[in-house]
Amino acid sequence: MCYILFSCTDPLQERIDYALQQAGENAPELKKVLDHYQHQPEKLKAARFLIANMPAHRTYAGKEIDSLKQMKKESIKNGPISKETVERWKLFDYTVLSAVRDVNVMKADALIENIDLAFEVWEKRPWSRQYSFEDFCEYVLPYRVGDEPFENWRRIYHDHYSPVLDSLYQGNDVAEAARVIADYLKKEKFTKYMDFTLPHLGALFLLENRVGYCRENCDIASYAMRALGIPVTMDFYEMSPSYNSRHFWSALIDTTGFVLPFNYMEDSIARPPQDKRKRGKVYRLFYGLQPERFTGLYADKEVPAFFRHALMRDVGDEYFPKGHVQLKTHEEPATRWGYLCTFTGRELKPIDISEFRGKKIEFAHVEPNLIYFPTIREEGIMKVFTYPFLLKNNLAEYFIPDTARKCTVTLTRKYPLRTTPAFLATSVGVKIEGANRKDFRDAELLYQVVDTPRTNYNVLYPSDAP
Repeated sequence: MCYILFSCTDPLQERIDYALQQAGENAPELKKVLDHYQHQPEKLKAARFLIANMPAHRTYAGKEIDSLKQMKKESIKNGPISKETVERWKLFDYTVLSAVRDVNVMKADALIENIDLAFEVWEKRPWSRQYSFEDFCEYVLPYRVGDEPFENWRRIYHDHYSPVLDSLYQGNDVAEAARVIADYLKKEKFTKYMDFTLPHLGALFLLENRVGYCRENCDIASYAMRALGIPVTMDFYEMSPSYNSRHFWSALIDTTGFVLPFNYMEDSIARPPQDKRKRGKVYRLFYGLQPERFTGLYADKEVPAFFRHALMRDVGDEYFPKGHVQLKTHEEPATRWGYLCTFTGRELKPIDISEFRGKKIEFAHVEPNLIYFPTIREEGIMKVFTYPFLLKNNLAEYFIPDTARKCTVTLTRKYPLRTTPAFLATSVGVKIEGANRKDFRDAELLYQVVDTPRTNYNVLYPSDAP
């Protein structure tokens, strides 16, 4: 993860100068691009945008990554990678490998090709006139989507998917064009395995090997649609309020001014969107460096690294524009920062950050009708500063324990009802035991799940009870 700070008055040129300085021996390649477009103002602006933000981008290289990618490729044909292999690699951290910085390897011809092809498709799409130049730079122009290997992918993806779009749709509705491509991507299949933690796999790998988890299927959508002049990006939440996991999805930047979230393997692109899963707080990764939400945030090492990501922006305003809550502490805290957390079952996971103003703190653009835990961070641990609450009509309905008046509650579910096979399969191996003692020392097996359930609700009839 890279943090690059500039003063608020820095012109773009200062960042370009910094990029050229960081490029070292590769600086002449980047200068060639700027010289190439000196008489083409729009393309020069695009080149300046890419180069100014280039120092923040890199990929990782190593034989370990190559080996794990090969395993993922083989898993398409052979099935899931063995649990023993996954267990052996679960602590592998690719970020300790050598990082290859874009500014040190980017060649002029490759960057020029990317810019020219992006402009070519953009200028021929009728919907492009309804977007800003900034939209084009962030959602069509970038030569990468994350920390994948740099590759000349744009022409390959264009030639693969352009005949599909041209044969099925010639109109000017960007949502309909995106729907056509998304539906075609679904027909090309995708093998979902959540096995290893790896950098983004890369455009050419994914074109031939449709495998990974939600992030990879979003990468494929980004490559395909950007190659066709369709402005699309990838949004995510850091921790689900419902499933105790991170999740990514594609997001079409619609001409209506609204974002249309979708996952082509799950649902079709539609107005309004169909995905109803709970998100809590939504973020987006950009190619361009993003301004700090609060002055000094990026440099404060007391803040979790997640909130100091200079390429990430809170886009909750596009999902929950009216979600807002103000909280108070009993006494003024000794820290500057407060957090909203969700409970994972094991720990409090921060999903939003804000700044205390005396005893008050406000959180904006958070999803209503969910339970949140207000916390501060002490010695790396999240500690609540008031009771958890349900956000309802922009008011906090606190859960305050009443030890004097106890009540009985019947819980019908632990998680929302879903029939996704990947979730149901996790129940295989579950054992249900019964005992007469509280310490379960005389426990007897009542039932064991030996196969993937077909539904989320199952009635069991144990043959014997203890």
